[in-house]
Amino acid sequence: MATINFKHIINRINSNEIDPIYSLFGNEAFLQRFFINHISAKFLSKDQSIIYINLDDDRESLLLSELSSYSLFAEKRLIIVRRIKKLSKNGKKELFDYIKSPNNNYCVILISETYDFKNSLQKELGKVSTCIDVRVPFDNKIREWATYYIKTKKYDINSEIINDLVDKYGDSISHVVNEIENLYLFGLDSPGYHKKSEKIYSLWQLQDAIGKKDISTSLVIGNSLLDNGISLVQVITGLSNLFFQLLYKDNNSNTFKYTGLNKIITNNLNYYNKKYSVAEVENAILVLRNYDIIFKSSSIKDSTILNIIITKICSGIN
Repeated sequence: MATINFKHIINRINSNEIDPIYSLFGNEAFLQRFFINHISAKFLSKDQSIIYINLDDDRESLLLSELSSYSLFAEKRLIIVRRIKKLSKNGKKELFDYIKSPNNNYCVILISETYDFKNSLQKELGKVSTCIDVRVPFDNKIREWATYYIKTKKYDINSEIINDLVDKYGDSISHVVNEIENLYLFGLDSPGYHKKSEKIYSLWQLQDAIGKKDISTSLVIGNSLLDNGISLVQVITGLSNLFFQLLYKDNNSNTFKYTGLNKIITNNLNYYNKKYSVAEVENAILVLRNYDIIFKSSSIKDSTILNIIITKICSGIN
């Protein structure tokens, strides 16, 4: 299934080239909202509203009824449909019947939070609609979007602070944009803003540092996580997910589709695999299991246990 470049499709929309059916696949909320806002601004007039349908909550008959209804006054409608993969077999048939001959006064945006090119519905929609990838982009693209967002809002935030925000919160554009808004609302000197020496980290950043065998960075991030309310159990679970996934890749296994890893870590798995031999991956899993038992059965400080885990894993010590 071929997807169209996101910026290219936005340029087309800005030129009033709007297609009757769009299919969005991916869970980046910012890109979903950005796309919907552009369509809405170009397709609808001020007195026209958007119809929202979520197949988690709404009956599919509501969608099919909206698609089959016609206005005597040629009123334009923008119909947003979430959880599209929940359509029944008959619902899918009626949707594809509509797509064969869509109403030119309607623009329908079909959204699935998951991107799976093997999924039959996604494949079929790829043949008959304009498909757009709205997954969380690579970290360098997140920085570009953050810069673009700041420019559109005309916020006075310099590149050093942007880099800092992306470094802290770059697991999604939505997360970074939320922090930009907090920063703009409360100011650089507010208690909610942490200077670089007081960074707040995410668990994925510890996974990344350990995947790269960077002991010093891993120790800093690990202890920061504990200081900011992340439990040792959460850390051990997150690291176990990482090393089990590395083990599956070593064995060419696709047994588990859900990895518990975000896109940044998943995209770096091949790099981490070059850092660890199969024996080291198995050793890491053993270390995590043993110290999980020790944590649950002793009074040793969490930070001490975590420092030992990080050192043993990155140094390959059993």
